[in-house]
Amino acid sequence: MVARLTEPHAVTASVGDPPRRRSRPRHPASTGPAACCLLSHAQRSAHRLPLRLTEEHLEVTGPSHATVAIEWSNVARAEIRGRLTSVLVVEPVDPDRTRPPLRRWQWAGHGRSRPYELVVPLAGMTPGRGALRRELARRLA
Repeated sequence: MVARLTEPHAVTASVGDPPRRRSRPRHPASTGPAACCLLSHAQRSAHRLPLRLTEEHLEVTGPSHATVAIEWSNVARAEIRGRLTSVLVVEPVDPDRTRPPLRRWQWAGHGRSRPYELVVPLAGMTPGRGALRRELARRLA
């Protein structure tokens, strides 16, 4: 079955199938490795520095661009989940000791099971997950 382009938004098959319409025409650069690089660059610029480690605390930037600082002694759990789309999951011991204090379910979203769980996407971050794991292990030990 060979498809041929008959109008900008329609594709028909030579067998006589009815035309299938797309919502918009596909740009030649919208697929393939170039699109992945563009998406990766867009993700990095949209999520610039969502995470900062200092000697005193861990700073996390959320989806609404609000920054929360958690002292290292107040971190109950910090782990990296996922391989393809990895995220950092942080949970404070006492949400009232964070700056600003966390409200219950403030960072709630799809897949969150705990009321004070903070989930930060790590897509396109440097130096990488391995270095972040080592640094978190060193600071939380």
